[in-house]
Amino acid sequence: MKRNLMWMLAAILLCGSLSMVFTACGGDDNGSSSGGGSESIIPNTYEVTLCAVLPRSAAPYLNLQVEYTDANGKKGTAEITKDTASENFSDLGKRGYLNVTDPYRSSPEIIPLLDDVIVRNFKFTVPSGKTFTYMAKLAVRNDFAAPTDKVTMVVPTMFACSERISGNSEDFSDVASNSSAHMSFSQGVAVNKFAQYLEKLNGREVANCTMTIQ
Repeated sequence: MKRNLMWMLAAILLCGSLSMVFTACGGDDNGSSSGGGSESIIPNTYEVTLCAVLPRSAAPYLNLQVEYTDANGKKGTAEITKDTASENFSDLGKRGYLNVTDPYRSSPEIIPLLDDVIVRNFKFTVPSGKTFTYMAKLAVRNDFAAPTDKVTMVVPTMFACSERISGNSEDFSDVASNSSAHMSFSQGVAVNKFAQYLEKLNGREVANCTMTIQ
């Protein structure tokens, strides 16, 4: 009887020891799996492209004056004129421009004017949480020939696009869907009212935006 009790006590102690060992191993596995599976959050950095667009239908009469401040506080200025060498839209910029001009693409007369443009791109990187600004306004040229017929033209504009280039936080890239940019056009402005129309455009801001990347 005494021997049986000793065997039972030994078995209980052995089971307790094994249970402690398995619990410890299980804890090690969980800790290792948790540590290896969790990914640390890295804040995003974006490449921002400012697209300044001067339609050639407006270029004989208007220049587009641009000012911007990047995320480091560096300021830049430019003036886009009829003599400015046009750059290509990036794929992102092209999609942004289509977003901006989409409401006007139902008019067969306007579509060719929307697509015949002079483009300047201004690129810089913006870390998450940083702010940049841009502004564009119109300036009437003083060397244009007075039109002899009604004038239809697309008014210049400017917009911003952003694309994540590093980081693994939630991606807030934007292809100008939330941009303040807008397009407008004048259709068939009479010759005798054209000078007055240009006077109203002179100095008009077509973009003025402060953006903070999230």
